[in-house]
Amino acid sequence: MFRVPRHIWKTADGVLVPHGHPDAAILAYAEGDELTDHDAQARGLTTVYPEKAKPKPADKAVRKPADKSRGLEQPAEPKE
Repeated sequence: MFRVPRHIWKTADGVLVPHGHPDAAILAYAEGDELTDHDAQARGLTTVYPEKAKPKPADKAVRKPADKSRGLEQPAEPKE
């Protein structure tokens, strides 16, 4: 789902612009509105706030399985 991060406005000639744009004339999508990712992309909403449309990075807590092809290494003997 795509959630509108901030108001998205239309200019007088129908171009979508972000909140605070000097040519904003008509509220097109309110902050918090939800659309499917496909609809948001088809309507051009993901280009208004592109930094909000980027996919989230994978969870860093997930680890790759250990490489078991190597044998167990023996600890080094202490030098005297």
